[in-house]
Amino acid sequence: MTLKFAGRFEEAILLTKKAMRLHPYYPTWYLFNVATPAQHLGKYEEAIPAYKKIIERQQNVGEPHLLAAHISLASIYGEIRREEEARAHLEEVVRLRPEGSSLEYWRNFFTKRTFYKDPAHVEQILDGLHKAGLQD
Repeated sequence: MTLKFAGRFEEAILLTKKAMRLHPYYPTWYLFNVATPAQHLGKYEEAIPAYKKIIERQQNVGEPHLLAAHISLASIYGEIRREEEARAHLEEVVRLRPEGSSLEYWRNFFTKRTFYKDPAHVEQILDGLHKAGLQD
């Protein structure tokens, strides 16, 4: 996780994949350490299936990972202009967190609750959400 927040995305992915091989019953948050760095690197074909796997694992347990995966997928789909999928994930975000229906809410959320060394990484996520249709 430290490598991810430090912006050392390739290293984060490599080490997490190694950890996943060594621990085949890995916790869900390992998937974030592959998906989020891949998202920041523009490797959406790697990020999207990992986020979908998070959703699949979390649907019946309702952990916060479910919300984070939907936010991330909305951002990616917004970035790559797949509007229908972006809207579907934004609808899930608002269903799970009704107060999260504005870009300003998520700007405050990410600024206070994530540890990115470079604020541009938060802005990248927010830009995707804006392209997905989220407004201030």
